[in-house]
Amino acid sequence: MHEMTYIVPICNTAIDQAKKNKAKSITALHIEIGEMTAVIPSIFRSYFGEASKNTILEHAELKLKMIPVKANCLKCSHTFKPEKKNDYRCPNCRSKQSKIIEGREVILKSIEIEESS
Repeated sequence: MHEMTYIVPICNTAIDQAKKNKAKSITALHIEIGEMTAVIPSIFRSYFGEASKNTILEHAELKLKMIPVKANCLKCSHTFKPEKKNDYRCPNCRSKQSKIIEGREVILKSIEIEESS
């Protein structure tokens, strides 16, 4: 249910930007979702339907892009995908010391609008 904590601010930001740009409507939102957020796309879409009801966003298409997890090894600086199959270790030096650099985000990347005439 944490999807709603992401969708409400995203909708508010999109609506604010549309107003600033005097948009007639918002046709699409492009959102990137990191794998580590545990956001479930179908639930996210459902909440978007509720959050956008009776707003300039109501008929907008939600375009979601899932962002894989990436880590940076603190020993050798190699960037890799931490996975169970590699025991979450750096495949280059086998160190377990790493920092997640991608995959925790939920980002509104862009908004498509229909301009007022």
